[in-house]
Amino acid sequence: MQMLVFLKPAQDAPRTWLWVIASLLAALLSVTEFRGQNSVDQIQALAETGDTVALTQLGDIYRAGKGLPQDFVQAVRCYQKAADKGYAPAQIDLGTMYHLGLGVPQNDAEAARWWTNPARQGHSVAQFMLAQLYRDGAGVQQNLPEALRLFALAAQHGMGSAQESLGILYYQGRGVQQDYAKAMEMLRPQADAGSPNAQFYVGLMFKSGLGVPKDLSKAAQWVAKAAEWGLVPAQLEFGGMLRDSEGVDRNYGEAYKWFSLAAERGDKENKDKALSGQSSVRKYLSAEKIAELQADVAAWVAQHPPAVPGNYR
Repeated sequence: MQMLVFLKPAQDAPRTWLWVIASLLAALLSVTEFRGQNSVDQIQALAETGDTVALTQLGDIYRAGKGLPQDFVQAVRCYQKAADKGYAPAQIDLGTMYHLGLGVPQNDAEAARWWTNPARQGHSVAQFMLAQLYRDGAGVQQNLPEALRLFALAAQHGMGSAQESLGILYYQGRGVQQDYAKAMEMLRPQADAGSPNAQFYVGLMFKSGLGVPKDLSKAAQWVAKAAEWGLVPAQLEFGGMLRDSEGVDRNYGEAYKWFSLAAERGDKENKDKALSGQSSVRKYLSAEKIAELQADVAAWVAQHPPAVPGNYR
């Protein structure tokens, strides 16, 4: 069973709990898919015969902890047995366990090794995952042309995450000639589909008139959507737009709130920017208003998962 792939920031982004949840969610979905056909006992019996499909399904059960106690080590053992026989779905799952460090020490070199064969066979998930490693130079020597090739192959299979990654590379001009119109063409559908990464980039392009006519109102709308998802760079950007009245009415209180949210979960660089943003609007707010906004920020943080990290510029 192939793992569900969540979006990942464009570059320099550490692994997040979102990837772990994505893999576990995929396991739950796959367990539901085959449970109607075979019981856990039947799957175990088939797995003992060396059946690669059953071994992979059993790995999914152990990974999800659905039907048997959750055991990542046992999941890896099951995937390994099926992967050693050349079964591509198991190779994808085994590579992802190495990538996430679940049941084995985290090792992107091993992840790349296990994703290579299914990528060559045309499995879009493996193509996408392997492309990210080549893009970031994680576990393999950085190779942007190879990353672009693999992203393009996965995108041809309809994978929105791959199309988004291509769009970001065109925006950044990494490994390819910078082309904002092409970036917008690839990113807009993903932004419409709800990807916060794509929404942020689309907002930036509307703000600066890159690949599209400049439209500050549209820019603010898209950046705000990404900020609501918890994207720290978008929260910083939206705070600045509220402070400077770019596409939205000036609102120092709201600007302070978004700067504060970015400060809560940003890395050191982004936190410094957020604190600077706070300082730039604090003088316009009363102590009572700041206390009220801080309470709003605390409530927002409590209700939302950790922000997605990354360097989006």
